[in-house]
Amino acid sequence: VSQGMELVPSGSNVFGKTATTAAYVEVYEPLLQQPQNKDFLVGVDLRLVDKKTGQPKIDTGFVTLAPYIKTGNPMIPVGLRLPLEKLDPGSYRAEFQAKDTAGNVSPLRAADIEVR
Repeated sequence: VSQGMELVPSGSNVFGKTATTAAYVEVYEPLLQQPQNKDFLVGVDLRLVDKKTGQPKIDTGFVTLAPYIKTGNPMIPVGLRLPLEKLDPGSYRAEFQAKDTAGNVSPLRAADIEVR
């Protein structure tokens, strides 16, 4: 459960266009164990990229993870809804990258998905 959303693992990477689909990611932010100024933010970028063309079809930009952060805990469990209803049927790569306002950027993580 993440922010009231129950996430059930799927045994498949094929999803219906109208299915409510989410991805679970964990972001490790060691700076959360230190006092931070009020402007410090941790977030994630989500992109859904067409595998055939390499073109991004959805790019959320920086989404703050503030609602998911537990004080003093460097691990941030996050459930992100994937807006598959905005995509045409096809093959996509879901890309996730964590960032913070101190300039730290995680490696890009990705998973292939099919939308029908």
